[in-house]
This record gives sequence, C-alpha cells and structure tokens, in this order.
Amino acid sequence: MTLEINMDIKSLSAGMIIEDIFAVIKVERKDAASGKKFLKAELSHVSGMIGAKVWEESIPTAPLEPNKVYRISGRVDAYKGTLGLVITQAWQLDDEAIENHLKPRKSLIFDIETAGEDYENLDKWSQDYLLEKLQYNTQDKEKAKQATALYPMFGQVVAIGMLNTQSCKGQVLALEKNKIKDMNLDDANFTLLTFESEKELLKHFWQIVVKFEHFISFNGNNFDWPYIIFRSAKNLIKIPFEITRSQDQQTDLMDKFKGSAIYSLEALCKAFSITNPKGKGISGLHVSKLFKQDKTIDIANYVSRDVVSTWELFKIWKKYMAGKIVL
Repeated sequence: MTLEINMDIKSLSAGMIIEDIFAVIKVERKDAASGKKFLKAELSHVSGMIGAKVWEESIPTAPLEPNKVYRISGRVDAYKGTLGLVITQAWQLDDEAIENHLKPRKSLIFDIETAGEDYENLDKWSQDYLLEKLQYNTQDKEKAKQATALYPMFGQVVAIGMLNTQSCKGQVLALEKNKIKDMNLDDANFTLLTFESEKELLKHFWQIVVKFEHFISFNGNNFDWPYIIFRSAKNLIKIPFEITRSQDQQTDLMDKFKGSAIYSLEALCKAFSITNPKGKGISGLHVSKLFKQDKTIDIANYVSRDVVSTWELFKIWKKYMAGKIVL
C-alpha cells in the first residue's frame, strides 16, 4: 500500500491509501444487501471525478455533506472494474473555495437551424402525411404547409451554432451554395465555416462534438438531436456515440424550466432580462426563406444569438436553480 497525496485520479489503483482535498458533489444514504448502512458520494478533485463510500462505522468521522470541501482519507477500492474510494475520515475545510476543486466538464452549447422543402414540391403522399398526420392540430392549412422545416423527412440542417463553455468561443457551421469566404459575424467571439452540402456540414459537426462530454441546449432532446441524427442517417453518416437523455450528458434547458407550462426561449429571455435572440426580427420561422435567398450571414448571426442566449440562461439555472453543484 502507498500513501498518495496531491494525486491524479487517472493514476490511482486498487489498494492505494490516499489523502487529498475533494469537493463533495452529491451524497445519498444507502442500505447494502447485508443491511449495513453507508453513504454513497460523488467527489470532484482538480484532476477528475470519482465515486466514494462511507460505511456506517466511519460516518461519525466522515459525515459528508454536499456542496462542501473536505480533506479526505481513505482507500482506493475496485468494484466490478470501477475504482472508487472507501473513506475512513474527512475533515471539512470551511476556508477552501469549492471552485478550486472542481474539474469542469468539456461542455458544448449548440443550436440548429433547419430549412424545408416547398410544400408544392412534395409528392401527394408526403403532402397528405404532413397535413393529416404531422400538422393535424394546425387549423390554418396554409400555415401547416410552411412547417416542412420542422421535420427531417422534409427538411435539412442549414446551420449549427456552437459555443465552448470553457473558452467562451463559438463557431457557426452553415450551408452556403456559393462558398463565400471571409464573412464576419456580428459577435466577434464566433467564427463562420461554410459547406456546400449538408453531408459535409454534419460530418464536421460530429468531428467537433466527439471532443466534448456534456451538451447544453434548449429543446435539444426533443428537436435538435433527433433531427441531426435523422439527417445524419439520411446522409449515410454513422454517429460516433450514443445520444441519451442522461443528465451527465445533456442539460436541456426547456426541461429544466418546464413547469405547468412549457416556455419558449424568447419568453424566458424576457423573464430573466436576457437579450432576445429574435429581437432583430428573425426567428426560426424565417430560416427557410432566408436560405432560399442565400442569406447565410443572417442565418449565422441568428443562430449565434440563440446560442449566446442559451448560455446566459444556463448560467442562471446553474447558479440559482440547479440545487447542486453543476460542473
């Protein structure tokens, strides 16, 4: 056995005795199959995350609480191939800033813009399916005919806005038929990269997202991800990892703010005094028309504003509403 101080999570192995500083993210009281009680904890260290247990005999000397920092002593254990700590002692450190012991996840905020086929260009089966199945609740049939962009069967991804939460730098991927270069966006923190086909755009998107472990969106679980996955399959692109609704992988802010009503991003921006991304007179409803008019720069500026507003809303949720430490 060795005593590991100022350790690196990645260098641990079963049997090591460790003593170091951790932020406690989450604590649950559990009962083992034997009936023995224990605390199950999720810990953050500057080098990464690790799970931990405090068996009932050690709880008096290690009474962990979430959102606090401790100097922790214990043993590295392996259970079903996963390393974790068995804690024997913990000393709370009131003078330690919890932020100094958190390892932020590589998080990406993203939003997509889509454009649809003209209703008149759809075959009869597709027209009937749109109106009678997909848009059956829409009383205004002319309005229903303009909804093709909402469905990946009849639309395509024409822009994706992304923001790296660590660097606070963003990028927009956009379709541009004429491959115009050197177009500057209104927000200097965003760059624009254009593609001649949806397939090229989506392939580049997946090359970027595999570098991240956490994704932040507004309605991403119900719209953005399913749309991207459908269109990727349509373009014969194999997605590189499974997209789930796990809170470790996704933070969908529409779900986080949903209560008795489902609020739009525009409404939440108004409620929390965030700049409305639609304030310049463009919304997702205009994208199909703008795309047909080759107004790539207008679409790119709009999706970048959407991403920034989502970022501002996430910070409010994280600080005031999450109820736990969010990395």
